Amino acid sequence: MDFKRLAGSRRFLGNSTLVALLSVVVLVNIIINALVTRFSWYLYTEERYEHTVGAASETLFADVGNEERVRVIFCTAEETLEGDTVRALVLNTFRQLAERHAFLTLEFVNIYLNPSAVRDYTSRTTASGETVTYTLSEDSVILVSDKGFRVESLSSFFILNGEGVITAYNGEEFALAAISWVLADSHPLVGFTHRHGENFSELSAFSTILMAAGYDMTLLDLTKDVPADVAMVVIANPRWDLDRGAGGIDAELDRLAAFLDRGGHLFVSLDPYAKSDLTGLRAFLADRGLSASQDIVYDAEASVTYDGYTLGVGAAPSSLGTAVWDRVGATDTDLAIVSDASVITCTSTDRFTAEPILVTSKTSKTYKNGVLTDEGGSYPVLAVSHRTEGGVRSSVILTSSVYLLANDVLNSAVYENRGVLLATLEETVERPMPVGCTLLPVGNERLEGLTMKTARLYAVLLTVAVPLTVAAVGVFVTVRRKIR
Repeated sequence: MDFKRLAGSRRFLGNSTLVALLSVVVLVNIIINALVTRFSWYLYTEERYEHTVGAASETLFADVGNEERVRVIFCTAEETLEGDTVRALVLNTFRQLAERHAFLTLEFVNIYLNPSAVRDYTSRTTASGETVTYTLSEDSVILVSDKGFRVESLSSFFILNGEGVITAYNGEEFALAAISWVLADSHPLVGFTHRHGENFSELSAFSTILMAAGYDMTLLDLTKDVPADVAMVVIANPRWDLDRGAGGIDAELDRLAAFLDRGGHLFVSLDPYAKSDLTGLRAFLADRGLSASQDIVYDAEASVTYDGYTLGVGAAPSSLGTAVWDRVGATDTDLAIVSDASVITCTSTDRFTAEPILVTSKTSKTYKNGVLTDEGGSYPVLAVSHRTEGGVRSSVILTSSVYLLANDVLNSAVYENRGVLLATLEETVERPMPVGCTLLPVGNERLEGLTMKTARLYAVLLTVAVPLTVAAVGVFVTVRRKIR
């Protein structure tokens, strides 16, 4: 018998079998992936999520008096909440808070069997005189104190994408915000300007942050004086300029100036691609120490996209920037995200102190109409101008990137946009904020936090290191077989 020939044929059969098996596996994988993509199939497995509250509540509720009480009323049975993955998260968050803070008590009411128990919580009146009406259901959570009440839905404690799918649990922050709200003596208004092409479609997450600051919200008409109960004005991504007064006649910018003189706060987000140059508004901001150019910041290294215009930005080396970043508790490697940002120049005057909060990296540069205009780096993209006169404090907060307020980055568990905005409001308008709460991602498998520099490293590892490893193993096996 020819043993060499037999051994060779066995190796051939073994290799052929291995190749055939791998081919079948690859083919089946291709078919399954095609079917999954075509028919949106998925394998459902219910996950049990757990979230532990952090130390944010200790800071936020440090001054709550012993006589104060907050009742948290769930409009369904306790065992029903415990038996549901989503509802149990909210229940357990309030349980943990109640264990830490004696002023909190939890109650459970079946609103169908006992509707009279919650009859008083179907409407309330805001500071502006508007009536807010609530439709109570078994998913309602009612927070009640001696100073007022607020009704929320269980869904409010979660972050949903555009299709209404839960992507993260933000119950800790939302619970702290709602508790703070009912403990507050008053609820000042945030007035959102309109009539200038402002864009409100991406402001739901920002509105939640303002709620965390204790505000109610309303639309603001600057053809009239700013009402006395408005404490903050928001101008979000205007497409057209605000009017300036002439001949002693007040106009929109004059009313804004009077609002700031009485101690108001102004928040402005500017889009460098606005249809109008916004000459009047830009001059108004420059008079208060904040000049926003229309030069766009580009950075190939700190970008999270290949075009170089969506950037990771960090703390500015200013007293306010340091205070904000310290309050967030971030590290040197943590980033906030902006996109299509222009440069803000901070120039303090005898009345206003202007300070940057977020700056781009040292490797960034600026372009205008495709032409390189500067290579200095470290450009401010979020800044604050503030003053205190006669014991009255006012401030102007300016961001040159509308993306800083976008829902997807404010709702990210990776980027620090949310914490930065909360801490900025805390430092400037001097209202305590639930800074330091953590999001719990729910079924979110997106790769976040990757700058292009890191992505290139991953690409090298995947395209070079892995093949080299496979080749090395192949050479080792081949040589070992020949030696045998």
